[in-house]
Amino acid sequence: MVFALLGVVGTVVTFLVGLWSARRARGRVIAEHAEAVRGFRDQVDDLHRRRVRHHTAAHRTVIETMNEVFGGGTQLWRHRLHDRDDGSLVAVVGTGTHRWRPPIDAAAGIDVSLWHEIERGGRLDGVSAALTIRPGEAIGITGRLDFARAVVRSVITQLATWVGPADWQLVIVTSDE
Repeated sequence: MVFALLGVVGTVVTFLVGLWSARRARGRVIAEHAEAVRGFRDQVDDLHRRRVRHHTAAHRTVIETMNEVFGGGTQLWRHRLHDRDDGSLVAVVGTGTHRWRPPIDAAAGIDVSLWHEIERGGRLDGVSAALTIRPGEAIGITGRLDFARAVVRSVITQLATWVGPADWQLVIVTSDE
């Protein structure tokens, strides 16, 4: 009878120790996962901040253009068409939301719950809205005449300030309306 009792006690103790060990291991795995998720979010936030800085530096606002024109003028015509891969001209026409895809490998087995973080990091709110004109393209501005003229003036001023006359040509086709 003593041996039977020792067998039952030994089984119960072994079960409780296993349960306690499994619980500690599960807690450790959950803590490691939470730390990995925090690290991932921090990396996405860092990529987002870098992209906002890059976007801001690459798309000069109208105010920066006017400061350059009426200020010292030390950076006039500093952009060349060969500076951009596609040889395009860029002018800012306002502010808005810009989307981009953070350079994260989708095949890396990322948890589905983290895609929300990636999408959030790929949305740049309140940044310059750029008008891109590629070689050989033409653009048309329509709408109320005073607004259309203001947009055209802004685009021409920006291009004339930042891109030299050797790299672009302005042709205006208009009606008297």
